[in-house]
Amino acid sequence: MADNITLFQEAHPSLDSYWRSVILFGRNVASYKFALAKSLLEIAPTGKTVITLEELADPFSRHLCEHIAHSPRQVTSPGSGFLDACRSYNDGTSTHEALLSATVKNGFNNVIDAFHIVNNAALPVQFYTKDYSARSRKIILTDEIFKLQDTAFYADFAKETESRWRLVETAWEQNISAGLLDIQYSELGDLLYIDTKRFRRKAVTSARAEYMINQHMHAFLRYNHIYCHRRFEKYVI
Repeated sequence: MADNITLFQEAHPSLDSYWRSVILFGRNVASYKFALAKSLLEIAPTGKTVITLEELADPFSRHLCEHIAHSPRQVTSPGSGFLDACRSYNDGTSTHEALLSATVKNGFNNVIDAFHIVNNAALPVQFYTKDYSARSRKIILTDEIFKLQDTAFYADFAKETESRWRLVETAWEQNISAGLLDIQYSELGDLLYIDTKRFRRKAVTSARAEYMINQHMHAFLRYNHIYCHRRFEKYVI
């Protein structure tokens, strides 16, 4: 009986576990997956299924601009023309229309295809599909992103995504591997923070949000080794 239960759990991870696997274990070479995740969570409650890149550009660029304002480094590569457009908008030297145009042109080049890739393999669950066949490129939201709203933790997903984003960008800001980031806890405000000569006790993220996503995914990984292929005994960023 126990073996059958474990086999069922390995073969059928929950929908929220698939979502969290993207946030936790999707590739971290740029913060675009976090901006896309927050955009999808923002759009899904509207019930709209067909989203053009022009429509997606507004929330996507907004989330990135908000993060660039406090954490300029949002990619591991030396530079990005798209992120430069976000910075120009933030400092007032570019218009919102120019930002949206740059986002449609360059912001989605890799993230649309890479979002569902975890441990170099595509998830069997897709929260959207891509349709670039017509002149207006778009994504089609699937039933899974709408079903995600019915899960017990849907209200926490945006906070968890923000928490993970804050941790990853903080590691990049210090030019270290995310797994080596020295995070400490403060009861004052229930925050995780770093304390270095360069960043004097800089608040990073909500301790509760990071604890929640970590605990949920440890439960997932305890039974599911489909994408990770090894047991994660300790928390890694």
